[in-house]
Formats: sequence, structure tokens, C-alpha cells
Amino acid sequence: VLKPNDDDDDGGEGGGDDAGDAADGTWGYRGTVVDRIEKTVGLCMGDVLGLGGRGGRCHPSLWSPGTTNHPYSSPYTFADEPKVLSHVGPGVLTMLSPGVHENDSRFLITTADAPQLDGRFVAFGRVRDGMEAVEDILANVFTKKGRPTVEVA
Repeated sequence: VLKPNDDDDDGGEGGGDDAGDAADGTWGYRGTVVDRIEKTVGLCMGDVLGLGGRGGRCHPSLWSPGTTNHPYSSPYTFADEPKVLSHVGPGVLTMLSPGVHENDSRFLITTADAPQLDGRFVAFGRVRDGMEAVEDILANVFTKKGRPTVEVA
């Protein structure tokens, strides 16, 4: 879904007031948006707090205390896992985090080889179907300083 994006250059609020907030009080991806598009690296998304890509959360059952005082770090984070996958080729799913052992709901889908992410972010899967949607976003969504100029939900 593409809608005009009225975010300012400062990152602004993304995903609307109800981003990720289900009626039963749980957090989910419904209502969240693509926060950043780095065409040679990937699409960043999963901010269930609606903080323009700067906030995330995981289920309390996965919770572990964060290790840094990053200003947008969530108290609900989980530890890094051992390296299983490398960031080779488009379609690798990887956790985004502000620091070591601070994974939450934010993730990235690679659009190309991204070996610079190995050892920095935890890759946990690969897109099997639907990469044409990612390619369509890359081809048709313009960005301003990495932020989409339209809302991509």
C-alpha cells in the first residue's frame, strides 16, 4: 500500500498512531511501514512503536536486559544469536538493532550482497516468495535521505 508520506527530514513519526498496536494490546506488524530504503543494501521495517524506524519491541517471553543506553532502545530486546546465515544476495532477512544483544521487532530485507552486515546483524532467514514486491518498491519509490517519499505499508 502506498500513501503520501508527510514525514520531515528528522525521521518523524512513521506508521501512524496505531502502528503495531492491536486491539488486544499486543504488538504486531499490521500498520507498520517501510522506514528506510537503502537501494544497495535493503529495506528497513518493523518499527511497531511507530517511531520512524527508531523503535521496536519483542514479546516479553524473549526479553533480556539491553546492554547500552541507546536513546531509542526498547526495554524488550533479545540477545544476538550465533551466525547461521551470511548476507549473500537479495532476500536475506536480518535483525536490525541499535547495539549488541538489543534485537527487537525491526528487520531488514537485503536487496543485494551485504557482507558488511555479517557479524553486525543477525541474519535469520530468506524471502522465498514475493521478492518481486521488494523489486517493485526499489524501482518505483523515491527516497529523500533514505526515507521513502510515500508511505509503503
